[in-house]
Amino acid sequence: MQLKTKLFLPVLTVIIVLGLTNTAFAQLSCGVASTPVSRDTATGLTEVAGDLILACLAGATPTTTASITVSYGVTITDSTAYPAGLAVPPAAVAAKTIGLTNTSGSFTGAGLPTIASVNNAGGQIVINIPAQAVPATGSFTLTGVLVALSGTGITTLNANLSVSPGNNVLITAGQNVATVITQVLPGLKDPTLTFGTSAGVVLASGIAITPGFSTNTAENYIDMLRQATQFNSGTATNDTQLVYTFSGIPTGVTLGGCTVTSTSGTATLSATTLTPAANTLTVSFTAPGLSLTTTDSVTLACATFTAGATATVPLTPGSITMQVTLGPAGAALGVGSTVLTSATAGQIPRYTPNLQPATPLVVLNIISSQTNILLPFATSVQGYDTGIAIANTTSDPYGTAAGAGGARAQTGNVTFTFYPQTGTSCSFTPSTGAVGVGLNASGAIPSGGTLSVLLSQLLAAAPTGCNFATGFTGYVFIVTNFTNAHAAAFVTNFTSFTSGQNTLILPPPSLPGFSRSAATFESLGH
Repeated sequence: MQLKTKLFLPVLTVIIVLGLTNTAFAQLSCGVASTPVSRDTATGLTEVAGDLILACLAGATPTTTASITVSYGVTITDSTAYPAGLAVPPAAVAAKTIGLTNTSGSFTGAGLPTIASVNNAGGQIVINIPAQAVPATGSFTLTGVLVALSGTGITTLNANLSVSPGNNVLITAGQNVATVITQVLPGLKDPTLTFGTSAGVVLASGIAITPGFSTNTAENYIDMLRQATQFNSGTATNDTQLVYTFSGIPTGVTLGGCTVTSTSGTATLSATTLTPAANTLTVSFTAPGLSLTTTDSVTLACATFTAGATATVPLTPGSITMQVTLGPAGAALGVGSTVLTSATAGQIPRYTPNLQPATPLVVLNIISSQTNILLPFATSVQGYDTGIAIANTTSDPYGTAAGAGGARAQTGNVTFTFYPQTGTSCSFTPSTGAVGVGLNASGAIPSGGTLSVLLSQLLAAAPTGCNFATGFTGYVFIVTNFTNAHAAAFVTNFTSFTSGQNTLILPPPSLPGFSRSAATFESLGH
């Protein structure tokens, strides 16, 4: 009896398996395939997902109404009614809403499937499959889905399908997942200064040394930047945009002569000037569009720097910086997880702002307005003293009207750094008008003014360490924080000896090409 039982169980198992297999083939058995999008943007809120193709093999068993749920795992940002088509030039474009197309076989006529619901926030679409007395082999395509990828951190996107049980419609095991986006990538590379160029340089006086700058921004993959007709089969409200934000522009300053070019297509710029209040520029693209087979880059340049009448001169030294993000900016969904459809909120495409580079790119440096003066010899020993005169010639007869060429009036301080023949160097900046003749109450030389002072007077007013009790002999650097300073000096014993000497003007060492450490020779003025 035991032997008969062992033989009976395997036979029973085979019968059960065969019975289940026949039952499976008798039902409508479906699998999913896709036509995935190769690349989408990681900060995108309306990125195109690939179409899903459901193909079903018919069996002999009638089906009841079924629901197939497609889960994307990310927010869906369009609907069965939006985006609508375009009936405007350059050509009419049919609506590309969420829908079912290419129906065949069992999914025509009375068996035509419909979309029962779209759960935008939940990322799910439910498809209604009508009951069929005599199922037939057929297929249909789910198309038009836009998704929000921003903040998800995913690098690829799959759709998962499931079906309501007990209706004789099945999803074939292992055929319920399809890739709809192959790669999710950053949209842009960090912008850089255009190859072979450097940041502009402007003196705090408002005088531009190299007023312009040029930057380059490249897309991170070959078909990221698109004109509107190239995005979502032409059902787009706008182009992909580059939005540049500039920081550090001083009050009263205008950056002008701004232009843009792209390596393919035609780029357009929202404005040609930048100010502290209008510190952004938007780049768009016009038809026929950009190359979708090569990496495009955009060059943004501004040519001029103007310190207007409302600018406070000297300008505060610092940097003007730039960052870029994809635009236009927006949100994925509206209040109550509704699809955004307005002209300003429902833009396709739209993006979450992501300013690049993380550390802003310096495009222009504002450096101190200085006159660097070298007094090669000064002494205050054995009855001798050195007289020093420093003129602030930023007042002149030429005027500041356009083309006049005159200096802009500036008031500024002066710093003396003493280098004795023996001992330690030290610095002194007068902070009151009590030193010599010609300083205002805060120790500054006004425009048009002249400081006349003896070396002994400077040393007496200087802090401890600069007094040089036994007198001073050495050289002195004199640095004013205004341009167009000129100096004269003489050594005298106030009786029988007086000798004048030249004071030498050094180009500002911070300017490109004038570093004292890099120069093989030094250029000195007089």
